[in-house]
Amino acid sequence: MNQFSIRKFLKVNFGAKMKALLLFLVSLGLPSLFLLFLAIRGIENDQALEEQKLLSQHSKIADSLAAEVEGKISSAEKSLQNLFSVIENSNRSELLEEFTSSPLIDELFILKDDHLQFPLAELLYVNKPKLSLLERTRSVGVEVESLIDRAERAEFQLKNYKRAAYLYRSALKEKRDDNTSADLLMRIARVSSRSGDISQARDAFQVVSTKYSQSRLPGGLPGGLAAELELSGLIQRIGDTDGAINIMHKLFMDLLASTWTLNRSQFRFARNEIESFTASLDSVYSGVDINAIRRIDALSLKADSLVSHTEFLLNLSDLVSQDILDLRQRYFDKENKSGHRVIDNNDHQYLLLLAGGSELSESNILFFGALLDDDALLNTVVSNFVNSLPLEENHSLIIKNNKGERIFGSFPPDESRLTATRGFVGDFPPWLIELYQVDPQFFEQILSSRRSIYVYALIIVMLALTLGAIMTARIMARELELARLKSDFVSTVSHEFRSPLTSIRQLAEMLQKGRVKNEERRKHYYDVILEQSERLSLMVSNILDLARIDE
Repeated sequence: MNQFSIRKFLKVNFGAKMKALLLFLVSLGLPSLFLLFLAIRGIENDQALEEQKLLSQHSKIADSLAAEVEGKISSAEKSLQNLFSVIENSNRSELLEEFTSSPLIDELFILKDDHLQFPLAELLYVNKPKLSLLERTRSVGVEVESLIDRAERAEFQLKNYKRAAYLYRSALKEKRDDNTSADLLMRIARVSSRSGDISQARDAFQVVSTKYSQSRLPGGLPGGLAAELELSGLIQRIGDTDGAINIMHKLFMDLLASTWTLNRSQFRFARNEIESFTASLDSVYSGVDINAIRRIDALSLKADSLVSHTEFLLNLSDLVSQDILDLRQRYFDKENKSGHRVIDNNDHQYLLLLAGGSELSESNILFFGALLDDDALLNTVVSNFVNSLPLEENHSLIIKNNKGERIFGSFPPDESRLTATRGFVGDFPPWLIELYQVDPQFFEQILSSRRSIYVYALIIVMLALTLGAIMTARIMARELELARLKSDFVSTVSHEFRSPLTSIRQLAEMLQKGRVKNEERRKHYYDVILEQSERLSLMVSNILDLARIDE
């Protein structure tokens, strides 16, 4: 076999192997690509279905939550309207307390005679109380006026306290109103204390505290409040510190129980007097009743909470009063007297429920109103609803107010996307429900898809294709190596055949032409020819054996 035949043999065999490899790749590659196409289309369809299902689910959740909140508010509105329809009932206080027992109701108020009132609230003071301020004019009588003038001159100019006390008592015996009587008794107590008549001063203060407690002194301070403040100081001066502490404790309790109608400055004045008195005892006196001082300190803590609530209600009263005419126009003159309203106070929104009638009641009540507790609405109604939902970890629900501030729920991750949004009917409450989802990663989507069988099949085919390509390549490499070895073998065998054939041919030609005359030499040539032919015969036999082994 010559070199051309060998190259042709290798070319033919190598081409056949490459065709086999290409055929193998095509037969598996095309189905693999088709499966890949089906898998991608199937996953896209699944994603679209899941997306539609998710949007529908979140939309239903938002609608259900809105309906839940609106239902609670509607129920409270109906209860408030029913409450207004029985405002003349003798058991009105019980009905009011029953209504406000609902956790959604923060406070109940009444619009009466164009003024806002809080019938069940513990207001420590009011903004603008109608105080009966004492004005000493001729209305007390000329004679009483003259006695008071003479007594003041004796007290402040002459420093004759006994004479002043006598003149004040004389004025007290004349016809007078309670405010004037309380004022005169306070004057008598004052001058008696200055003159050293402690017993007389003490008796006068006690009469004012018990009999004229609600009377108003000049400046508007209640007589009972002023008398107890002065009485505690008087008792302390005579050495009865524990008695003074007990009076201050009782006074503080009366102050927090709203025994007197006070404005803000009057309340602060009285509280400062009490707390200053307690502070002075802590730093100066020893051996006092520590428990009594601690009770006063505990009342101070309670006062902080009540003051905060009072300021809240007074602020609400101011806001509603500013809009009182609009409230009456919208709710008092309509057939449907129930409604709601949002009052925005920059840093806070007040949610109000309103109920009124077509005519004034016997109590001159225009309508009832209720302040909704938005924290309770979020932390009870909304929170319980959300906790009952089967929301997955990558889903979240938040509520925002009309300023875009989050008021419920945790902020979703930055990679989240908005899936549903819902407001409330009538924009009440003025909140927005939003639901978000964090999209799963690409491979998570593939593995969770219903068409993932295509992906698994594709993976198996690709693995088989890769394994088949590797095996085919290894087979081709081995076949090429065998072809090379065969080529080397053929080349070697060709060389081995050429030597004995050449010898046989040369000797045969010489014998044929008679050039060998010597018989012994001819015999030698015959022996060589026989030897070389046997060698060729052996080589042929070996080649045949190799062919059978290769087969």
